[in-house]
Amino acid sequence: MPAPVPAPTPAVVTLTTPSAATIAAAATSWRAVAETDISVQSGGALDFSTALAGYDTRRMCTNWVLATAPLGNSASEAAALAADIRRRGYNMLRFHMPEGYFMRKGTTTDLDIDAAALDKFQRFTAELARLGINYSFDVYSNDNGYIGGVDQNTSAPNSAKLGVQLNSYYQSNWKGAVDKILTATNPYTGISTLRDPHLVMVIGVNEGGNAFRAQGGAFEAGLRAPWNTWLVTKYGSVSAWRTAWGTAAGSAEDPTAGSVALPPFAPSAHGMRAVDFSRFLTELETATATWMKAYLVANGFAGKFSSMNVNSNWEEEATRDSLDAVTINSYQDHPTGSEIGSTITHASAFDDYAAWLRRPAMSRYLDRPFYVTEASQVFWNRHRHEAGAMAGSMAALQGWDGWCSFGYAMDRSAYDPNEQALQYKMIKSFQVWSDPIAVANDRITALLFRRGDVTLAKNTLAVTSRPDLQRNISWLTSNWQSGWATNFARRSYLHRIGIIPARLTDGSHGWLGAASAKPAYVSDPMLFADDFSPTPRAAYAGYAPSTGLGPWYETAARMRESGNWLSAANLTDAPNDVLMSDTDELLYDFTHQSMRVATAKSEVAVFAATPLAGKLLTIESATPGATVGAFALDDKALTASSRILLMHLSDARNTGMTFTDATEKTLASWGTKPVLIRGSIVVAKLALPGSWTLYALDLRGNRVETRQVVTASGAQRFVLDTTGGSRPTLYYELVKN
Repeated sequence: MPAPVPAPTPAVVTLTTPSAATIAAAATSWRAVAETDISVQSGGALDFSTALAGYDTRRMCTNWVLATAPLGNSASEAAALAADIRRRGYNMLRFHMPEGYFMRKGTTTDLDIDAAALDKFQRFTAELARLGINYSFDVYSNDNGYIGGVDQNTSAPNSAKLGVQLNSYYQSNWKGAVDKILTATNPYTGISTLRDPHLVMVIGVNEGGNAFRAQGGAFEAGLRAPWNTWLVTKYGSVSAWRTAWGTAAGSAEDPTAGSVALPPFAPSAHGMRAVDFSRFLTELETATATWMKAYLVANGFAGKFSSMNVNSNWEEEATRDSLDAVTINSYQDHPTGSEIGSTITHASAFDDYAAWLRRPAMSRYLDRPFYVTEASQVFWNRHRHEAGAMAGSMAALQGWDGWCSFGYAMDRSAYDPNEQALQYKMIKSFQVWSDPIAVANDRITALLFRRGDVTLAKNTLAVTSRPDLQRNISWLTSNWQSGWATNFARRSYLHRIGIIPARLTDGSHGWLGAASAKPAYVSDPMLFADDFSPTPRAAYAGYAPSTGLGPWYETAARMRESGNWLSAANLTDAPNDVLMSDTDELLYDFTHQSMRVATAKSEVAVFAATPLAGKLLTIESATPGATVGAFALDDKALTASSRILLMHLSDARNTGMTFTDATEKTLASWGTKPVLIRGSIVVAKLALPGSWTLYALDLRGNRVETRQVVTASGAQRFVLDTTGGSRPTLYYELVKN
């Protein structure tokens, strides 16, 4: 028998690693995207309709301002658009600012609903229902309501958001819109939109809270008359009112004459005027929500009703207790405006412990659904690559019900150089579809949150709401416009937190709710001072009370020492701004602006300069300011997956975009298309054995070329580079051979 032929020695392949100078210099380059069509390719790596199939408990939502939404001129166009929404990873759509869409253009008649627009809307929602995509609807979004003789898409001269709380004209206008739009039978489904089970939520008024509308200025003058009437009803007589108010009552003031002044808009305003005004606002807003919901239910609505979706102060929290679902809008680096001359700060979300995510966490009631209905790390903030991993992780750890990133125009599927409408010629602050970084962030959020790659926190902290005590608080400069202490909000990075109404506790940390929903701890900070601000031990006592750091460090230390909240292996080190979730999946280093997500199906590194090492994903070297993620596409653990999506996010802007200052904070010109991607090079490895092929993808998910990947020591080593190849690449598909 002949001797066996020896197997050939495998060729030694080495990865061409860019030099440190090349990696650093990449940050100064900008390169145009190659695509014009950005619709998702069916069956490609970016087609999430398969990767997320069956994951519908949590709702990943896209916002649509109806006036900018091309709902399709035919059944086939509507069907194609709905299918593309599902491929993008969304299973919910929020219809926002409907007034400018439904009101007939140029009309001088109230509630003059455009029949063709209504037909398009009904046909499109029928397509959503056919694909199992849920939706919500804002009845009032602007101050014009459905009033004739005004341009619905410009600044509103009317006061519909205040008026709907106070007088029959606006209330009839609101009800009329419900009648004509939502109660009308949809010919494509045979039932009214209001009875469609896919309409899961109606928001009565978007951003209509009275305190929110007054912030930075004064409460609206239209509140003065009903405020005085409320005082007369509450006290019964002027003498009783004066007795209750004491020196707070001005000598010339008389509620029966309507002359009692509104309090100033000031978080430090205390006394009976402020306390009573807070009660008045809560009763007014609660009464408004009550009649709105009753009207919807009377017309067949079986979903959830919400309103009061901005701010997180105690008065608004009290109003939210009357709602079926809590909704909140929150932004990172919201610009001062939406046009030329607007200014941003370029602040990283790490700079303030991601307040845009902490605020929603402390607005959430644990006993009902919770949706973040508008959110964004807004263009042209240069740290936008942070948003998807941070938002998806927070929403999943907290077990929120829905996440809706915001954009005026999220419904386009092409970069059309011939587009006539200005808003489609460039990325603008409140667009998502045209910003490749925002689109990629939504994809990361969909996988971490909707698919549930990040698991729900092990422990829950319930904070008891006691509105009457909160209204009377006068610590430091706080009053009813304040919210919860920082040490509570920061705990949202460690475990699940939320508010509970007082009726769910016995007043001594005891739980009266359903046994299945019992939290790890019931905090009652209005009754127990240590719950609100624990006394710091000697090591933390030197921090000024205004910083809140002493109580926060004390809180974190007690959590570790308890042996229940955090494991022995947990890396939380609050004095050094290092936090790790109680699931050990999420690690934050706020000082160094870095974050790591390490779950069974996903690993992500977010970094300014120094990436945190993952369990499988390691960044060896990189251009500063990027996010890199690896996600199993076949619904398996990364270690068992044979098809992995890699994402590499840096920054994007418009060609010719200019600023008035060297810091690029104040906008001088939007520029135009093509969209440019900032240069970024990452040398990384993924600890997976075997032989793999790495494909660079276009923005639709098509494979356009292969990139080098080398197996070394049981890991796949590769370079992600927006400056190389045929186009700046944000997505890669790693396929096992």
